[in-house]
Amino acid sequence: MSTAMRVEVDGVEISPDQITRAQGWKTAGEKVKQGGVGSLGLTPISQASQDGAKAATDVNGRGNDLGGATGNDLRQQRTKKRINKGKLLKGARMPHLPRGDIKIVMRPRDRLRISDVTSVEISRAIMAAAQVDVIAAREDVICLNHQQNIVVVSTSKREHADRYAMVERIDIRGTSHEVSAYESAPHGTVKGVIRGIPLEDTAQEIQDLVVHRHNPTALQANRMGRTRSVVIAFEGHKVPNYVRYGNLLIECTLHRKQIDACYACGRVGHRMDVCPNPQDKICRGCGIANPGEDHKCEPKCGLCGGEHLTADRACKARFKTPYVVRRRRWERRRAEEDNEDRNQGKRGSKERPQRSASSQRGRSQTPARSSNGGGHQSRSRSKSRSGDGGGGGNRRGKRTSRGSSGRSRSRTKSLSQSRAGSRPRTGSRPRAGSKFRAESIGRRGTTAEKKVGWTDRSSVARVSETELPSLTPSQLPSPRASPEPDSNEVAELKKIIERQNAQIQEQNAQIRALMSKIDALASGSSANGGPQGGNNTEENAGGKRKTPRREPPSPPLGRAAGAARPTQQAPNNQEAMDAEESTVNRETATAMAQIPKEGELPAILAAITQINKTLSAIDARFESLEGEVRTLSVKHERLATKVVTTTVRNRFASLKKKRAEKIKESIAHRRGRIETSEEDETAIK
Repeated sequence: MSTAMRVEVDGVEISPDQITRAQGWKTAGEKVKQGGVGSLGLTPISQASQDGAKAATDVNGRGNDLGGATGNDLRQQRTKKRINKGKLLKGARMPHLPRGDIKIVMRPRDRLRISDVTSVEISRAIMAAAQVDVIAAREDVICLNHQQNIVVVSTSKREHADRYAMVERIDIRGTSHEVSAYESAPHGTVKGVIRGIPLEDTAQEIQDLVVHRHNPTALQANRMGRTRSVVIAFEGHKVPNYVRYGNLLIECTLHRKQIDACYACGRVGHRMDVCPNPQDKICRGCGIANPGEDHKCEPKCGLCGGEHLTADRACKARFKTPYVVRRRRWERRRAEEDNEDRNQGKRGSKERPQRSASSQRGRSQTPARSSNGGGHQSRSRSKSRSGDGGGGGNRRGKRTSRGSSGRSRSRTKSLSQSRAGSRPRTGSRPRAGSKFRAESIGRRGTTAEKKVGWTDRSSVARVSETELPSLTPSQLPSPRASPEPDSNEVAELKKIIERQNAQIQEQNAQIRALMSKIDALASGSSANGGPQGGNNTEENAGGKRKTPRREPPSPPLGRAAGAARPTQQAPNNQEAMDAEESTVNRETATAMAQIPKEGELPAILAAITQINKTLSAIDARFESLEGEVRTLSVKHERLATKVVTTTVRNRFASLKKKRAEKIKESIAHRRGRIETSEEDETAIK
């Protein structure tokens, strides 16, 4: 039995409400975490610490990793924390939205912070402002970006997109907030910039002077704020070097996105027009919170560490790498990897280990190894003895004459270890993107046929792989699918296709011969000499045999005559009964004659087994042929392999299906005859 012990000490009783942060109390753990100075007891917080903690919070209420003040004092000579650019770019990315949809971007005003309200409230406010039905809006997607403080609406309907783009105010919790909505450029476009456009030119004039037949890939032109620069959206992934602005030829450069920087609060991650709290400022040079008007410091950029303000015009780290530039780098890197793999394959075929003809025992290892660690090692051991009748051995390098009685014996034992079948691998990604590279290379030289805007831009029709027509030697891939075809490669493809067609015809002939044997065994009349043996099978023009359909036997005595075979009522019932009985006996004898003999069934099963083996051999041969086609180092091997394999697979699949159905039909027909004959015998008895 345990007893509780209570200890009382001298002191003043206080309630938990008196130990609060507002009264200056702080836990010891938080003080240690901030690098506390002094004792670990509970001490009041100074006003400077409160200011530092306040500056350490960003737009989302978390610790500021984007260049805010993180210390607990007002020292200006402290080291400014570098901004994690990777984390900043990752936070600005939007999730994958449907590519073919129309994207509407909404930027809130009036210091509205979207992280302060729930996503459901914002979604319902947008649908109410756009007057879109809730059921119809289920096809749309609304996505929030808390770092940039924006809302993106993705929809596939033009009517909904127009409604979302006309939204000017939204009501949240009884308060009306102003928003700025606009339609963004669709997927598959690239932006260029032209400079020096007068401010007097209106938006419609800029659109008319840029989007015309002399600029076939131009889709839309908009001015960048209140500057003299105009952003143009082009179709495809290439920006022309020059564009026509009316009749003026003006230089056009690639538009480079910048990291969003707010000049109101001094933080990065959002722009000034959507700043939720412009009153809470930090210095862009040193990161101090709420600097005074006479504040001076030594600026240090939080992006690159240079001696300038964060995200200043002189900072080169404020630019993002455009997608088209990254795409070109990927293509160039993959092309270099292809050339490297091809060169390594050629060097590997030329470098062969040389065997020594002398009596030696050694071990050698080639110094060259591939990047995947698959070196070539060889061990050899050879002995040679030769001599004539006198025992004198022949010298090395001379041949023994035929007339000599010399005897030579040699043993050679070699062991080679290598990674056979594996190509040298580099430190790159798998080769699954060759199709993407081929498509991207093919699109480089193409030009737009006509100018289309992103408002009525139709989706590109694609042909599925299952709809490809059968490939014949006269229907080879056109040069459009693969640029600059080689005559040798085309000839090789023709030979492969002709060889495959010949093998398919040969296999078809073998299968037809086996099926004719099965039909002959199933009929059984020609071998057994039945009463109707001459009419059971007959050859048609194509050499195939057909089994005639046997008429079902008439109903036995005692059944309703009108159901299967009505008979005329005779005046004498006895004569009718005799006629019916004779008919039944005759049909029973015919059915019994058509039943296969005892030894025919194993023969049929053996034929079916042989057909299955033949089909398996066909599949194995098809796989080997497919491997040969895959190993051809030609420019359009991907397209040719797909077409050939699809055609051959469809042919073999249809052939196997037809043969299997015919075998099942013949077996079911035989079983039906046996069951019918058994019923007739039972009825007669």
